[in-house]
Amino acid sequence: MSESTEKAKDQKKTDSENNDIDKKPAAKKAPLKKDTASDAPAADTSPSPSSDAAAADTPPSSDKPGFSARATAAGDAVKRAACRTKEWSAGHLGPEQCDGLIVVRMMERFIERMRAAMAATPVDPVLDRLVHYGNLAALAAMALALVYGLLGAVRHVVFAPIPRAIGFVLLLAAFQYAANKFMGAGRHLMTSTPSRLSSTAFLNTVALVHAVAAVVFLVGGILLAVQQRSFAVMISALVIALVAYGIAFISLYPDRINVTVNPDVGAGEEALGILSFAVKLVVRLIPFVYGVGMIIGALALLGACLSRLGPLGYSQLGQQGSLLLLLAAAFPFAGYLFFVLYQLALDVLRSIIMLPGKLDALNARK
Repeated sequence: MSESTEKAKDQKKTDSENNDIDKKPAAKKAPLKKDTASDAPAADTSPSPSSDAAAADTPPSSDKPGFSARATAAGDAVKRAACRTKEWSAGHLGPEQCDGLIVVRMMERFIERMRAAMAATPVDPVLDRLVHYGNLAALAAMALALVYGLLGAVRHVVFAPIPRAIGFVLLLAAFQYAANKFMGAGRHLMTSTPSRLSSTAFLNTVALVHAVAAVVFLVGGILLAVQQRSFAVMISALVIALVAYGIAFISLYPDRINVTVNPDVGAGEEALGILSFAVKLVVRLIPFVYGVGMIIGALALLGACLSRLGPLGYSQLGQQGSLLLLLAAAFPFAGYLFFVLYQLALDVLRSIIMLPGKLDALNARK
């Protein structure tokens, strides 16, 4: 009896525990994470200044290959242009960027091209040829002078033109002898007398000015000769243009007259070098002046002889041609004397300039 009672109690206890388990609330499940994309409020799609600036700085994306690289390069170019504009406004650009010296650089390139073009110019053979033709023109001028005097005597029935013509021929022959002797002597002295300059700035400037002058005189002389219908004007302009061209050539090649460039040259020696360059330039142009003067003078005498056969029988060409022949023949001798005396004065000045340095050297040795 007692055993059945205990079994009934155990059965009730078990049933009550099972009922308590059933009555417990179900475990709360973790709440699902809400979709923020769907629950978030709609973004404001209206354009704003900040978004526009960001869009301008960021290159647009595209699926095309290479588009991003090109957009990045374009952006870098814009930034560099902006930086350059800023530097330009601040005045920090280099010498090759917006410095206002474009004309100077153009002139420098023109001088270099002119030097390269003149490199193949056979100056010495041309000058030697001019001297040769000048000597031939001198012989022709002597014969033409005798003919001119004989025609004058016959036309005016006087004897005076013949002795004057003979005297002119003898004087021209003496000047021709002196010209050929002193022309070589002057060239030898020029090559044996060195001169120095500190830079090529002076030489390049002289070359540029005379090159432009040669073109101006040549073109202007031709136009003026056509306007006035004068052959003499054109010849004069041509001679001046050739002289200017010769000066430009010698300035671009100073070694032809024994002038060197040394950056260590002082101000005093620079002044002496410029003076020496000027006188050497004159000596170097002596063959040109002699040859051209003789040729033009002989042509003038030929025109004077032809004018004797005309109705007037008188022309200024005879006097002008004779004077030009004498001046051209005397120019080498005069140039030689001028060069020697000029260099003597320069040597005296050079000694005076170098004297303090030599005295300091002597004191230092003591």
